[in-house]
Amino acid sequence: MKNWLALSLLAAIAIISSCSTAEVGRYSRETTFGVISSINPNNRVLFQILTDNDGMFDVVSYGTPSHGVYVGERVYFDYEVWDDNTRNTKVKVRGFHSIISKPLDILSQSDEDILGSDPIRCSASFGGNYININYEYITLGGNDHAISLVYDDTTPDDGYADLYLRHNGGGEKGTPASGTSVIGVASFPISELIPNDDYKVEIRLHWTWWDSATGDLKEESATATFIPFVDSRII
Repeated sequence: MKNWLALSLLAAIAIISSCSTAEVGRYSRETTFGVISSINPNNRVLFQILTDNDGMFDVVSYGTPSHGVYVGERVYFDYEVWDDNTRNTKVKVRGFHSIISKPLDILSQSDEDILGSDPIRCSASFGGNYININYEYITLGGNDHAISLVYDDTTPDDGYADLYLRHNGGGEKGTPASGTSVIGVASFPISELIPNDDYKVEIRLHWTWWDSATGDLKEESATATFIPFVDSRII
């Protein structure tokens, strides 16, 4: 897409060294998404994370204890592999990134005033049962902002599940010229959209941003096929 937002939110530092069985823990630092699946499953593992595409991680070291974890929590985190010669990969979690994670809103059950209609743009990828969204909106710095991902259940079925990224700017009406850009990451579960007799669903993602040529607000959209636990970027 012409206005596709390229956000470098998944940077990793390459520090790969040669290692033997006795020299575990010398792998590159990476970033990924997952869900906390258990706490203290045994005396050697602090907690477990079911990652979107890399299986189960056993966390043996935790660099940010101020972030308390709970079962079912959606997380976006930095880690280093400590030992991958076991059934579950053992990792050191170096830190958690801020992430918005909440259920889809359903259009027919939602209040339009709460959802808002302020500009927001995004790029997105699938992982696990989720759609992960890198977003950007403009703030004037005075009010709280909220974002939602809304499933439109009010239009006739044309083979696509239409998802709208909505932004409520709390009354602010900033523009790229007058305000400050805010970027972030959000993650929404979407496996419930898969029909009972299928293993996939066609997603059409919508958002609204300023047209670079005219300066007017313009709705953009992109489509992709969602299959749970198959990584795929929406383009």
